[in-house]
Amino acid sequence: MEPHWVSILERKPELDKPVQVLAVKVRNDIEYDRAKLTSRGWVSLTDTVGTQVVAWLESDRLLDAAELSAVPKVGIRIPV
Repeated sequence: MEPHWVSILERKPELDKPVQVLAVKVRNDIEYDRAKLTSRGWVSLTDTVGTQVVAWLESDRLLDAAELSAVPKVGIRIPV
């Protein structure tokens, strides 16, 4: 499977399954994180604070930072 970002507005991952996520910080700075969606919302697995998850990576393997950055971010919408 070719890694690709899935907007959380389009589809959510399985509950309690750790995934790599694209998160937006203040001033639209982006960062990559590992998180899981629970019945109470997103939980960071790296204790990142102050971010809003906007997309999750659908992939059959974990990607390193350079690979994550190279995955096209076309069509990701930021929830308001």
